[in-house]
Amino acid sequence: MYEDEYLLIVNKEINLPSIPSRNEEDESLLERVNYYFKEQKYTTIPHIVTRLDKNTSGLVLIAKHRHIHALFSKMKINKFYLALVLGKVEKHGVIEANIKRQKKSIITREVAEDGEYAKTSFELMKYYNKKNISLVKLQLFTGRTHQIRVHMKYIGHSLLGDELYGGSLQLIKRQALHCRQLQFEHPITENKIDITCPLPNDMEKIIIK
Repeated sequence: MYEDEYLLIVNKEINLPSIPSRNEEDESLLERVNYYFKEQKYTTIPHIVTRLDKNTSGLVLIAKHRHIHALFSKMKINKFYLALVLGKVEKHGVIEANIKRQKKSIITREVAEDGEYAKTSFELMKYYNKKNISLVKLQLFTGRTHQIRVHMKYIGHSLLGDELYGGSLQLIKRQALHCRQLQFEHPITENKIDITCPLPNDMEKIIIK
């Protein structure tokens, strides 16, 4: 979606981990980018700045140099997501609810007072009355694992396809979550970067049928 000598932005497909997982059979986005770097004869190593869950689609920011990655760690990156959730969501709101890992799981997270601070804002883009589904725009202000998925369950609107957090698999077999937009100031040129990408087919089909 974007490339210059310092960074790369790609549109990650579903069923692809951002980084190598414990399952050695899984290919990862980082491995694909490494291969691309070798093809282009780049002499640097890619560093993923904004990771996505394996089955979350959308934009991922990758630094081409370690020092660029370090610069991004001190900068504000606006990340906007689109999600399909069950029920009619309020027009807009902010969720501030701490998140921690469930005691009996290495994967599942939950809202808990003794968890880490987490903040998500949401805005209703469109409600599909016949299907009782909302298309929601979300912005992350913190980066907790499964943050959007946990927060939307917390307010009673689990993501479609998100079996881990109570979402229905009737219309889609993965969490209906897509990182649609990234906004930030370029760490070297100081230009404003604003990249968007369309919904993937599996989410698009649900709302156009």
